[in-house]
Amino acid sequence: TSDVGFVNEWMISGNTLMSGSSFVNCLRIKGNLAYTALRASRGRPERSTACDACRRTESLAHILQVCPRTHGSRIDRHDRVKLYLKGCLTRAGFITRMEPAIPTPEGVRYPDLIAWRDNQCAVIDITIIADNFSIDDAHTRKTVYYDRPAIRSWCETESGVKAEFIIFTACALNWRGTPSRKSVNELAKLGIRKKHWELMSIMTLEGGTRCLAHFYKSTAGVGPLP
Repeated sequence: TSDVGFVNEWMISGNTLMSGSSFVNCLRIKGNLAYTALRASRGRPERSTACDACRRTESLAHILQVCPRTHGSRIDRHDRVKLYLKGCLTRAGFITRMEPAIPTPEGVRYPDLIAWRDNQCAVIDITIIADNFSIDDAHTRKTVYYDRPAIRSWCETESGVKAEFIIFTACALNWRGTPSRKSVNELAKLGIRKKHWELMSIMTLEGGTRCLAHFYKSTAGVGPLP
C-alpha cells in the first residue's frame, strides 16, 4: 500500500468526489469496519459466525469476494471499473474492444479490454481480489494467462501492430481499493495517471458498499445497512 498511497488522497483532500454518506461507507469498507457476523461475534463466543446464504464464515471479505448472494454486485463492481478504464483509454486516443472472443488452442479467451493506437497495442484484464493475496502476483497471473501466440496473432490482425510489440497487462486492485504497483506502472505507459487510479479505487470501494447493501437487503437477518 505504501507504494501506491496516492490512491488514498480522497480521504484527506476534502474534494467533492463523493457525498458524505459515500465517504463514510467507503471508509467502512477500506478499514474493514462494516457490520458482519464475524465482527459481531467478538467477545461473544456463543454467537454464530455463519453466513445465512452459504454457511461459510460471514466476514467482510467473504461478502465482498465469494458469497453467492453478492455475485451480481461483484460483477457490477468489476464492470464499472472496466467501463471507466475504457473511457480513459478512448479519451487518450485509443481504439478499444471489450471482451472479444479470441479462439486459442486452450479454449476461447475473453480479455476485458484490447486497446490500440499508432504502434501501441495492449491486452488488459481487470481483476479485484481479496486482501490476503499479493496484488502484484494477481497482476502477473493475468498477464501470463492472456499472453498466448494465438492472442498475439488475433491482435496483430485487428490492430495492425506487430505481434512482438503487443503488451499484456492488467488492472489489478484488492477490495480495499489498493492497486498493484505493477498495474500502475504499466498502465502509465498508456496514459493512465494517478487521478485515474484514485477514481478506480473509489469505484472499487463504492462497489463494495453496494455489495454489502445487497447482502443485507437479501436476508431477514439483522445487520445495519450501509
